[in-house]
Amino acid sequence: MRMEGTSAHRIRKWLPPVSVAFLLGILIGFRFSPSIYLLFLLLFPVLIFMLLFVFRPFPGGGIFVLVTFLLVGAIMARLQAISQDDQVFLQLAQERKVAEIQGVVASQIFQGDHVYYFDLKVKRLTDLERDWGTNKKIRVLLPLGKEPDFERGAVVTILGKFRAAEGNKVQKGFLKDLFWEEEGPEILFYGFAGQAKITKKSGGLLAALLQFIHRRATLSFERYLGRDQAAFMRAMVLGDRSDLSEDLNNDFRDTGLFHIIAISGQHMTILSSLLFALLNPFPISRRAKVFLALLFIAFYGVLTGLGPSVFRSVVMAFVLMLGMVLGRERDMLSSISLSLVVLLAINPQLVFDVGLQLSFLATLGIVLLSPFFLERLERLPAWLAQIVAVSLASQLAVAPILAINFHRISLIALIGNVVVLPVIPPLLGAGVLSAALASLVIAFTRPLMLLMDFILRYLFWVVHLLAELPFSTLEIWSFGTGGALIYYLFLFSFFPVWQKIKLNSRQRRIVGVAVALLLLILLLAFFLFPETPPQALTVSVLDVGQGDSILIQSREGINILVDGGEDPWMAYEKLRKKGVRHLDLVILSHPHEDHLSGLLKVIEKLPVGAVLDGDSGSNSFPYQEF
Repeated sequence: MRMEGTSAHRIRKWLPPVSVAFLLGILIGFRFSPSIYLLFLLLFPVLIFMLLFVFRPFPGGGIFVLVTFLLVGAIMARLQAISQDDQVFLQLAQERKVAEIQGVVASQIFQGDHVYYFDLKVKRLTDLERDWGTNKKIRVLLPLGKEPDFERGAVVTILGKFRAAEGNKVQKGFLKDLFWEEEGPEILFYGFAGQAKITKKSGGLLAALLQFIHRRATLSFERYLGRDQAAFMRAMVLGDRSDLSEDLNNDFRDTGLFHIIAISGQHMTILSSLLFALLNPFPISRRAKVFLALLFIAFYGVLTGLGPSVFRSVVMAFVLMLGMVLGRERDMLSSISLSLVVLLAINPQLVFDVGLQLSFLATLGIVLLSPFFLERLERLPAWLAQIVAVSLASQLAVAPILAINFHRISLIALIGNVVVLPVIPPLLGAGVLSAALASLVIAFTRPLMLLMDFILRYLFWVVHLLAELPFSTLEIWSFGTGGALIYYLFLFSFFPVWQKIKLNSRQRRIVGVAVALLLLILLLAFFLFPETPPQALTVSVLDVGQGDSILIQSREGINILVDGGEDPWMAYEKLRKKGVRHLDLVILSHPHEDHLSGLLKVIEKLPVGAVLDGDSGSNSFPYQEF
């Protein structure tokens, strides 16, 4: 039965404010740590008034709905904060005790530079003195050597040590520094060589089927495509980005096109549309088509590992399609709101996840801003206007998140999307279809591989060409949470208000030019503002993880850097966050990698006056590159 129109309309109307209240409640719970007993005490009377309002509406009663969800959000945040799992892992990392963990392998097994790594859903933990039951997912690293002979879904027991990740590089989103008092390190588990034992080989028939499809698809990509092309298709279709080259990664990031590689809502939308197109000739009902699409999306999500971005996309797709089953018109704002509530209810800490912020803000930007741009692009062909409007809206919506977390914004993302997006549906469709055919006979995929090879050659050529353009990427290091909040307040209020203001075309042009000039002045002031030296001689020990790095600054504006640590990027990032735009002198104390490696990126990215080197005569590759 369909819901009554008035009831459905009321629910849709309330979903956006309810999701905001729930979000604020979670933030309050994490930031201010209110007593959970007080929260429950407040919840009961408010809940009674909310139920009264739901069944017998009265003026002003809606406030009780919002307060109820705010309190529920705060309670859920407090309940998760009280969880002991993280504290136990951190304690074991600090004590450096040997521990044994047992759990289910929850991802593919990836190979890094020095380790194999995968996610493990830990079920049991012991430090050989105490024993805990848990249900926490953690990243496990094993030394290179014999490749692990277990796969996703297997139950394994591993002996090793917990460690706090040096220099914590995990991105937590622009809300983290405002609402989370103490970031804390990421906890990893380092397994000892040869100490990973299989308790249960397979996760069952479904896990075996998924592994079979994954292996056959990988074989077909590697047989018929070049190395970079095969790695790209594995990332795009299977969610396995372990073999993507650094150059390819950088090209797609610098052009703002990495969303093409990462499995996201865009992938689910394309695949759902292709599936509906395939089912259209068959005489089956709309609900049956939606049901088949839901089954496909669920299976595809599990096939790709059901990581955070995939899980978000699956939830969003389910919400949208269930709305179609109920026979309601698409209401994207309500769907976004409901998806947000569902995801945060499952894991409140996702509010600090960069991926979730990018995903929902991009979608929100498309919903709220793209109609404004479409009206002004009516002279363009419809398909081109749609791509430009959607790309511009999403880029404007995610710019602060990219600036805060990745310190770079692509200035050519709009152009890149226009010339690249039209080829993505056939590429993704061919990739998924070839994965299915490879499960039968790999040779059947050859015609599809020829199509993919042609598209990939074009795609790589365009992306590399755009990435090589001067000023294709803008680095931003001084943009904080306060600036982001002001930006979003302006962005999501200006365009809706602008559409409602009664101005003639000449007045609108004047106001538009004035706003554009104001933004240009602010931008120039931001980037041309001179580097501010400290008031006195300052010596800063930079947190670069493994190794050492020391910055010396004088009141005259002289900057000296001694060593750069081991991480290729961390010293450079720390310098830029401190506002350092040049170095007068770089000193390498000795050519060990934990002092040298970080200097390579510093010298590449920043103007350096002179370099002082002990000239040890080392023959190592990093030293020769230095």
